[in-house]
Amino acid sequence: MAGLSLAQVNTPRRNHVIGNRREVVTDFTCDTSYPTGGYALTAATLGVDLSLDFVQVSGSPGGYSFEYDYSAKKLKIWASQGTEVSNATDLHTLTGRLVAHGKGFGI
Repeated sequence: MAGLSLAQVNTPRRNHVIGNRREVVTDFTCDTSYPTGGYALTAATLGVDLSLDFVQVSGSPGGYSFEYDYSAKKLKIWASQGTEVSNATDLHTLTGRLVAHGKGFGI
């Protein structure tokens, strides 16, 4: 799962193949420098070779919330005021879980 600019994306907790679809469930830890516009998160990042149909991100510790931007293919983090976190913000204590469904058998 290389390519995600987070401090750590753990080995998938669950990885299922159903027909030509794959479900991946994994935990992640943010890094010390949030990039403007969010963390790049593509199908290949999660081991799905064609496309992501659905991404759910859970966890909102410390008043933060997560959102997957399908058009930009980025994981965005929002502060409690409803504004995106500023560039270079240290979020290394922030963790979450991704559940992603996509087309393809995996890389």
